[in-house]
Amino acid sequence: MTLQRIEKAHPAVRAELECLYWAICAVLKGRAIIRFARVFSTWEEQALIYAQGRTKPGKIVTYAPAGKSYHNYGLAVDIVLLVDRN
Repeated sequence: MTLQRIEKAHPAVRAELECLYWAICAVLKGRAIIRFARVFSTWEEQALIYAQGRTKPGKIVTYAPAGKSYHNYGLAVDIVLLVDRN
């Protein structure tokens, strides 16, 4: 899943993201798992995320409207650490 998401990143950062992923996996040595949760968002997706806590229910999760998020250009990544999957 994570490696597939890296393919959605901007070509200028794909190799670095893959190296980052494998470096973190090596450090964790099976004690935890990482996932790249979000690498790219369309402007429409970013607008929906930005609406949370503003015009839609929920807590604010971003301060970047559509077009102002590095995710819109494939230049950002949200990393999730899964420590105990049980």
